[in-house]
Formats: sequence, C-alpha cells, structure tokens
Amino acid sequence: DLGTLVIDPTGVNDRIARYLVVSHGHDGFWPIRYANTDIRAVCQNTVIMGLKQAERVFTARHTKTADEYLKTAQEALHMSTEWATAFKNEAERMLAIPVPQGSQKIDKVLNTVFPISKDETDRQRRNREEINGMIRVLLNNERNAGGVGYNGWAVYNTIVEYLDHHRRGTVDERALATMDENSWVTRAKVTAQKAVLSLV
Repeated sequence: DLGTLVIDPTGVNDRIARYLVVSHGHDGFWPIRYANTDIRAVCQNTVIMGLKQAERVFTARHTKTADEYLKTAQEALHMSTEWATAFKNEAERMLAIPVPQGSQKIDKVLNTVFPISKDETDRQRRNREEINGMIRVLLNNERNAGGVGYNGWAVYNTIVEYLDHHRRGTVDERALATMDENSWVTRAKVTAQKAVLSLV
C-alpha cells in the first residue's frame, strides 16, 4: 500500500488508492513483476487483474542475492513515484478545465470518443445517442460532477465509469475489456483523456 493519491487536496480532495503489486512464481518461468495499480492484491485473480490494469509493469530477472532484489525493488518504487506524480499532474490539468453543465465541450469530447460514422444507420445513431444520454446522466452523480464539479476531470471519470460499468455486455465481458490494455475500451479511455486535455 503506497498510500492514497490525492487530487487537488485543498479543493475537491479526490482520493485514489495506490498500490505496488509485487509477484513472482517458483517455477522459474514467472518473472518478478512490479506493477502500479489501484487494485489491492489479495489473491491470484486480483494479482492478475492488477498487473493487467497497471499503468506501468516492471519485470525483473530472478537473481540469487538480496542486494539485487533490493535494487530492483528500489527501481520499481522510483517508477511508482514518477507514475503517481505524472498521473496527479494530468488529473489536476483536467480538473482545471471548466466544462459547464450542458456545455458544447461535453459534445466535443463525446463526439471524439464515440464519433459519428458517415455511414451511420438509424440504429447506430440511436445507440450513440443512448450512450451520450447515459454519460450525461452519470456526469451528475456524486462520483463525478456531483463530487468534483463540472470540469474535465469529471467528464473523463464519467466516460471511464460508463465504459467500465454501464456499457452493454456481461460483467465478465466488461471486466475483460477493461483489463486488456489492447482493447477498444482501453483505447477509448486514452482518447477521452486526450480529448479532455484538448479543451484548454
């Protein structure tokens, strides 16, 4: 447990759990892995989930000396500190971008993350409008604008909440797409972050 990362401590005071997961196998095939994540590892499933969702994973070779283990762990902790600093800076940049309720800025972000296809069918249009409507409703809850105000950080978190918990699909399908760093869900989150930061 690396402690809680606090976004804007004197303002919205948004708190994010921060862990460094350290895992290795005893068969010589599973390397030592260090990962920054907000998932607390309590079993094999959460270790795998934490590694898959981690912003940074550092893999080290097996060594026989405690000094080598210590050196590797220090490198991983240094990376974790750098990641936390970069993440906090990005979050506070988004927090500083005002996005008033009903603003066209919300449309701009949504149209970037969920673009209008030039060959869009009526069904696709209805689906896209349904997604946009759901995101606008989620924006007002206490986890988003209801808690941190109407700004880029709230818009970004709302889109992530929709992608992780509210889009169509089973719970397992949503979880797998969220954990897969190459999935369209992960790409959509990156697109959302860039779109919000472009509102400056």
